Amino acid sequence: MKNLMRSAGFILFGIFLLVGCGSNQMEKDAEKLAEVACELRIMAMNLDEGDIHGLTEFTQKMAMFAEMSKEMEARHNLSENDPEFEKLIREALKHTECGEVELEDLFDFF
Repeated sequence: MKNLMRSAGFILFGIFLLVGCGSNQMEKDAEKLAEVACELRIMAMNLDEGDIHGLTEFTQKMAMFAEMSKEMEARHNLSENDPEFEKLIREALKHTECGEVELEDLFDFF
């Protein structure tokens, strides 16, 4: 009986550890996504007309951002507008240079 209780305790501890790490990873991913999104906004706002090099960099970073988003959606099994992940991104955005920009307005720079 004592071994059974100990085993059950280890299993529960493992489950809590895995769930906690998953949530922590989701927060880290939201922070990465928010940071890159903010960088994209700043890049776009600083692009000069005819700046081919800047536009190329922006396009490459935008492709990286899209790929990163897809990977995170798959990793965390997220729907397109997952409210929990969206909340994490909103919170993470507050700690970037774009801190006061709302998520809806983040890519509203044209």
